Amino acid sequence: MSRIVNESTIAIEDLVCPITLEVFRDPVVAQDGHAYEREAITKWILEHGTSPLTREPLEIDLLQADERLRQLCQQRRNSTVSYNARSQTITLPPSHKEPKVQSSSPMQITSQYSSSLKPNDSQFSRHFGTKNKAYYYKAVLLNASFSGSYQVKSISKIDLYGYLYSGYFVSKMPSVNLLQYDDDSGGNQQFLFDAWLTPDNYTLVVTTYSGNVTGPFSLAITGPGTVVFSIR
Repeated sequence: MSRIVNESTIAIEDLVCPITLEVFRDPVVAQDGHAYEREAITKWILEHGTSPLTREPLEIDLLQADERLRQLCQQRRNSTVSYNARSQTITLPPSHKEPKVQSSSPMQITSQYSSSLKPNDSQFSRHFGTKNKAYYYKAVLLNASFSGSYQVKSISKIDLYGYLYSGYFVSKMPSVNLLQYDDDSGGNQQFLFDAWLTPDNYTLVVTTYSGNVTGPFSLAITGPGTVVFSIR
């Protein structure tokens, strides 16, 4: 968390949880030095075990409440707020003024991509797949325009399996750079998972649960920014 020099002029990013993108209500500081909403980071640690920003290991028992930040956020919600777009700061008036509550929800953008698995596509022995079986796959490059939590899901009539990699995918070493994977969390034999994406390169490998299966599919990624898709 960046340092706050003057409590009357507060940087926006110091008041907003990087997971929920909302003003803190119960902020805690994790071992990575960043502040998060307690409920959001607790759920994140239970699912991933690492920091959503630095990817270093985190422990729920070591989360520390930040009372000063909580009070500043409470003042933010109970005060009239002026916003300076050039400096990206919000300025709080003296606390004795009549409160004027303003609220907003982060905008969610859905980016979509359609393709198909074909008999002439590359095959690999997928991670957690059946030994000596070959699976067709598409390696789709992803680049998000804004850091945040994104929902990634597949849409198809065939049983799909999804793998998310940091950077590039190496088919002969499918466990290298692997961040997340899913089979059926989206229902109807479709993968669905949440991932913290930054404006960096990721690879989403779309493959099938069973070997030697082909067919069309679509991807839908929803989050705070747009996602650009491309094929390596």
